[in-house]
Amino acid sequence: MDRVQILDVIRDIVAYELKLVAHPQEIQEESDLLADYSIDSIKIIQLIVEIETAFDFEIDTAMLSTETITRISELITYVGRQLLHADGD
Repeated sequence: MDRVQILDVIRDIVAYELKLVAHPQEIQEESDLLADYSIDSIKIIQLIVEIETAFDFEIDTAMLSTETITRISELITYVGRQLLHADGD
């Protein structure tokens, strides 16, 4: 799965979980989950669960938090690395 495909899936998840009125395509890689969407810890958990389901891997919650990943681009990179790691096993 390439970066664009990962972005599309993450856009759909973010738009759904945050109940955004905007079309998912309006969510940009530079979007900041905290500043742009005021995401809280409950929403982070919901995003994690949906991402785990969509990409079929478990997320180390210690590695994924509002302190380590705030931008959509960082989330895409994290997911891409996890998918590469899973393919290497």
